[in-house]
Amino acid sequence: FLDSPKKNLKGKLQITAKPPCIIKINGKVYGETPKTIDLPVGEYNISCEQGGKLIGKRSVDLLSGDTHKIVFEQ
Repeated sequence: FLDSPKKNLKGKLQITAKPPCIIKINGKVYGETPKTIDLPVGEYNISCEQGGKLIGKRSVDLLSGDTHKIVFEQ
């Protein structure tokens, strides 16, 4: 009997940027790069901001056990 709700499944985002930037995931601020974040599986919108300006955006579908590497370069 296996009952594992999706919320217990996790993946990782490894985010770097040159130069460093502030990371937002689905609108929530996660701080400055570099950053490794454990998140439940699902779809995420990641944005990179410097001085209030949007530098880049990415969308990822995070799967269980995945490590997504994202690099923002200006």
